[in-house]
Amino acid sequence: MIKLSKRLEHIYNLIPSNINVLCDVGCDHGKIIVKSLVENKVKKGIATDISKDSLSKAILLANKEGVDNKIKLYNCYGLYEVNEKCDYTIISGLGGIEISNILKDGYQKSNYFILSPHSDITLVR
Repeated sequence: MIKLSKRLEHIYNLIPSNINVLCDVGCDHGKIIVKSLVENKVKKGIATDISKDSLSKAILLANKEGVDNKIKLYNCYGLYEVNEKCDYTIISGLGGIEISNILKDGYQKSNYFILSPHSDITLVR
């Protein structure tokens, strides 16, 4: 069972059930995206992170939980290398300026966004 912090649990609960593609930008350890796949909340996951070390954690977790065949992982900034449309995209744990920069280049790659900036909240609004 994947344990989430209160903050991550809140974000996880915002994800609707039965969606085709969920993207987690800046996925870090991959807990939200992997839990969504394990619990069949989503059919396919896309995870991105600029940090190779963080992405390695997500890969290990996906392998451990047996969902590595349902997830694509990209070592990139934001949605830069993602070439498919996502139903929902999560961007959390980043500052508002960073989230705004990611949205400038990637807003057209997702139908809906779940955003949780830790600073500069009004900029994201």
